[in-house]
Amino acid sequence: MNRQQDYEFTPPQWVDEFLQTRPHDQHSESLPAIFATCDRLFHYIQAVFGKGHEIPQIRVRHKNHVQAETAFTVVNITTGLIDLCLNTKFLPLDSERIPFATGTPELNQLGRHIMMSWIVSHEYYHIVRAHDGVQDDFTDVHTRHALERDADLMATAAIYRLLQRDLKGRMPDPVVRQLAFYLIFFSIRHLPGGAEDGTHPEIGVRLFGIATKICHLQEDNSRPAEAGDEHFEAIIHMVIKCELAYQAENPEVQRNSGIFKLLTDSTNKPWLATIDRWENKVKQEVKKLSQTPT
Repeated sequence: MNRQQDYEFTPPQWVDEFLQTRPHDQHSESLPAIFATCDRLFHYIQAVFGKGHEIPQIRVRHKNHVQAETAFTVVNITTGLIDLCLNTKFLPLDSERIPFATGTPELNQLGRHIMMSWIVSHEYYHIVRAHDGVQDDFTDVHTRHALERDADLMATAAIYRLLQRDLKGRMPDPVVRQLAFYLIFFSIRHLPGGAEDGTHPEIGVRLFGIATKICHLQEDNSRPAEAGDEHFEAIIHMVIKCELAYQAENPEVQRNSGIFKLLTDSTNKPWLATIDRWENKVKQEVKKLSQTPT
């Protein structure tokens, strides 16, 4: 049995144990801080939405494939996901209109924190929002997509609030929003899979929903969300520049996100079907089962 096989069949480990046994290299030195950021976000989510829910523990499975999933109060992630997070490039963007320096080592480091935090908070929201209970009643693809969209948007809002708190006084709110989208874009765009896995909507549909959510969030968390026209132009510019940068860096990947088509024609049928299912069926079930606002 070779070392690769030994690695794959190592029993799952809780994060603290994993950090003690993982071989040290340049990237892995940042893992304790990355998981500390995840823990901060878990506590924020619990305080705002998840009272009555335990803070989930993260368990690491030694598998090469990229995966995250929930099981009761545990978020399971794979070493494949950790490695992807540590090696994802948050690419430089070619535009004078981008109000922060992209592609820098500092931003790559922040990106690793945000990528892992967004992914595990997405999974935690499946617990907080009682999505398993909803799926017991509605099992078709549009319901699954509506629930994934809900987890996407809730995790996006949590990341925006995290950056808002951490960067208070250092960046104006419109720049925080653009930064949040930039970091979440490259976090998701590098994930394998997509609509073909039967669970998640198309990548372009997910990114379009996230961009819209960032536009609509209120700077003051005590106020309800409203139309975000004042942020729309800057966020859409960020969408375009991020997608162009990704495609230029990955010419061999024949995986058009479809985001440009959505920007010019949001009558995309899968997109509208997911929204319709959320608004007319799933939304009220989530509210009733989770006792959280929708």
